[in-house]
Amino acid sequence: MGSFKIIEHVLAGQHIREHPHTLGTGRQEGLLHIAIKQYIPIDRPEPAPDNAITIVALHANGIPKELYEPLWETLYDHLKQKSIPLRGIWIADTANHGASYQICLITHATCCTWSTVSETRCHVPSLVLPIAWVVRNCSSDPLSLQNPSAFHTPSQTSAASVFSLHSHHSVNLATIHPRLLSTIILVEPVIFADGWHPPFNPARFAAKRHDLWDSREAAETDLRQSCRKWDPRVVELFLRYGIRPVPTLLYNNETEPDLPPGAVTLTTTKYQEMWQYNLANVEPESAGLDHLLLPDWDTKFARPLGYARPECCAAMRNLPSLRPSVLFVYGSRSPWASPDLQTLHVSSTGVGTGGSGGIEHGKVKKAVLEKGSHVLLLEDVDWSAQTVAEWVQQWFQGWLADERLLAGYQSKRSEPGMLKASEVGLQISIAKAPGSRPKEKL
Repeated sequence: MGSFKIIEHVLAGQHIREHPHTLGTGRQEGLLHIAIKQYIPIDRPEPAPDNAITIVALHANGIPKELYEPLWETLYDHLKQKSIPLRGIWIADTANHGASYQICLITHATCCTWSTVSETRCHVPSLVLPIAWVVRNCSSDPLSLQNPSAFHTPSQTSAASVFSLHSHHSVNLATIHPRLLSTIILVEPVIFADGWHPPFNPARFAAKRHDLWDSREAAETDLRQSCRKWDPRVVELFLRYGIRPVPTLLYNNETEPDLPPGAVTLTTTKYQEMWQYNLANVEPESAGLDHLLLPDWDTKFARPLGYARPECCAAMRNLPSLRPSVLFVYGSRSPWASPDLQTLHVSSTGVGTGGSGGIEHGKVKKAVLEKGSHVLLLEDVDWSAQTVAEWVQQWFQGWLADERLLAGYQSKRSEPGMLKASEVGLQISIAKAPGSRPKEKL
């Protein structure tokens, strides 16, 4: 990472989660922590320009956050060419992934809800690039929302990028706080209409994958073959951050008596990855526990499958009211988003009350990588960085124009100083509604 100074943080996550049994031990309100990396451009002027953008990124399921570092390097080169100042990039491992999982190892259980992640992201907002991208006016340091005195004063530019399963988080976060994120880049978003599910069980790959090797050399040989279509830089980072030596709580001499001394396993266990893909319901319908254990389930569609990921449909319902502009990025070979579903994403976004105005107002666009798969960011880093940079440039120019207008705008609702309503504002407030004759209050 020759372009960036990297600072690592550990931040407390959410206490109360949507579903019970989210934690494996102790009280359900127990505290989790997330591991965060902050990337600060080495050549960033100090103080940073007021209009410097911040990027907050969310990683894909089973993918360590460090695998996006080649993307950040290439993206930063493109941003500099377009004279777009970068304040920094923030990305965290979700609590059950990567470095965060190592911190929270003894507390995890089998119920991984996506809403918990977006709730935790309220502490770490600004810009997201890998799993979903968001650009928006936000604090100069995302952590300042949790502890303002410890970080810098707020500025007014931020963006986010989100990939795959975590697309729900950025949509949910933007719904909770419409002005928190200025633009969002959703890469291979897993967002479906009610009643639809992919024509395959997404957890099957994770459940059947090999996750224990006799040596690091054996693991690297196996994983290089599995990741042969990835950018070579990404593969090397996966071998560095994606596997770890045993013993672990999952694999040790008690659980595996014949475990060789040099054995290694996945940093994020295949079970955590599997649970992230779908939410299984193993209780019979006759037990009457659906509403207690899985209150967000659509039992009509989920019960026959035995599993669901209801957050995908919740995100689809929120797309019309999405305030930030959105770039959708897809791989043409990905099974997650058919052309019809892509069209539905684009046509639905921002068109409702409170939304951005949608595609007709230039607030929504899509890009498709020919021959790209679901993990296109790891395959074609250069194309991904260029595509994102072009979108950020479009958003940034529009944001600058809006800021210039707002800087000179005087609200007509109040007199200068905003202590007293203007005459026209007062008249609107005391006007009677058409057809109504309310009684005067004493």
